[in-house]
Amino acid sequence: MNAPVADAATKSPTTPRADHAVRARAYWAANLDPQNLERRGAGWRGLDLDEEISMAGTPEIEAARLWLEGVAPERGVVLDLGAGLGAVSFHLARHGWDVLCLDASPARLRALRRRAAQAGLKGRVHAVAGLAEALPLADAGLPAVVTKSVLIHTDLEAALAELARVLRSGGRAALIEPQARHPIAWLYRRTLAPRAWRAITRYFDESAQGRCLKAIGSGRVEPFYLLAFVAFAFQYAWPRPGAFRRLLSPLARFDAWLLRRWPRLKRWAWFGVILAERA
Repeated sequence: MNAPVADAATKSPTTPRADHAVRARAYWAANLDPQNLERRGAGWRGLDLDEEISMAGTPEIEAARLWLEGVAPERGVVLDLGAGLGAVSFHLARHGWDVLCLDASPARLRALRRRAAQAGLKGRVHAVAGLAEALPLADAGLPAVVTKSVLIHTDLEAALAELARVLRSGGRAALIEPQARHPIAWLYRRTLAPRAWRAITRYFDESAQGRCLKAIGSGRVEPFYLLAFVAFAFQYAWPRPGAFRRLLSPLARFDAWLLRRWPRLKRWAWFGVILAERA
C-alpha cells in the first residue's frame, strides 16, 4: 500500500486543540475494550473477534461503505480516523480496502495490530499514530475517509480543516457521528453512561453537520436509528449477536420507513451519517 504519510514530527495543529479534545484523548487511551464502555480486565469476555467484525456491518456502516466505494471501483486506501481497536477497519478491509488506521493511542494501535493478525488482515490494515487535528498525511493524497463517533471528541474546526487538506479532489468522506436529540440515547448519556463522557463529548446537531459539509464539499446527511436503538442493547450491554441481528433488521427497516414518511424525525435519530465529496 502506498499510504500518503508525511513526517508527523513536522506537523502541528492548524488551530489550538479544545480542552475537551485533550481530555477525550486521555480518557480513550485508558479504555481499550472493543465496546468503549470502560470494561477492564479479563472478567468480561465480550465477543469473538469474527462476531465483532460482522456486527460492525450495521446499516450506517454499510451506507458509509457504499458511499466510499463510489469514489473508484478499485477501492484503494481509506483512512479510518480514530480507528480504535479496528472493528470498522477490519470490516472495510474484508470488502477490499487497504485501511490506514489512525489513532492517538499507541496502546490501542499495538492492540489493533495484534487483532489484525488474528483476523488474517495484517497486510490490509496499517496502523499510524496521529491526531485528527494534525494528520501526519500528505496534502490531497487520500481518496476516502471514514470515521465513527470520533469528531464529537475533537476540536471540530481543526479536524475538518485537516480532512479537507488530505482528501484529494473527488475524494469522499463518510463521517458517522451520534446526534444530540435521540430521547433514549439522551437519557442513557445522563444516567448509565460513564460520567466522563459528559466532559469529553459534543454530540452533533444540524449546525455541526452543516459545518462538516461546508468544510469538505457537497453532500448530504442520512439519519439512522429511531426505534432500532433498542437493538444495540444486545451489542453493547448484553452482547448477543443472534438477538442483535434479529431485532435490528426489522426495526431498522421500520425506522427507514418512518424517516421517509416524516423527514423531520431525522433530528431525533441516534446517528447522522455525513456523506461528503471533495470539490
